[in-house]
Amino acid sequence: MLLARELGKIYAAIDQSVALALSHAEHKPVCQKGCEHCCRQPIPLSQPEAFALFEYVRFALAPEIKAKLLQNYLSQQDAQAPGAPCPLLLNGSCQAYQLRPIACRRFMVGRMACGEHEDPAATRPEDLIIPARSALNDCLLGLSGIYEKHYRLFGMAQAPEFRSPVERIAWIKTNTAIIQAYNWQSFFEVRRKD
Repeated sequence: MLLARELGKIYAAIDQSVALALSHAEHKPVCQKGCEHCCRQPIPLSQPEAFALFEYVRFALAPEIKAKLLQNYLSQQDAQAPGAPCPLLLNGSCQAYQLRPIACRRFMVGRMACGEHEDPAATRPEDLIIPARSALNDCLLGLSGIYEKHYRLFGMAQAPEFRSPVERIAWIKTNTAIIQAYNWQSFFEVRRKD
């Protein structure tokens, strides 16, 4: 699980920026296990994050968890549609919490819990607890290094070339997808060699 190890450094930096934001927040976060409203929003992630999650699901999740995730995934009318729940959500809990994407790590709501189908960024942005943008940018720069190092893994003919940090960050932002847009079925299917 090579990408998970490399992303671990990036995630640790994000988590540190989150802890700092929480220490200065006017309201404490109401987000907790079982609160899954944000897991039903479109969740952006980079290819390295997606690949690390695929590896984790395929090689680290217990077969019975994969079977339940597959059942949930297949029962969705359109599991890849915007507004569909995150494919890693099971009984109100993220099954890959330690590898959750940057977007999930940074999204925190204070004061009161979200309503069903609420997007607090639109309805009450003052309740969002937002870590420093500089920490996010540092992490995006780290992601660009992963793309450069493992470009073939992501189907690229050559490593991306960047002239500036701003260009790197912009490239990462334009090369993200929504977690629900990936086809997770083959990763949830239990194979004998898994």
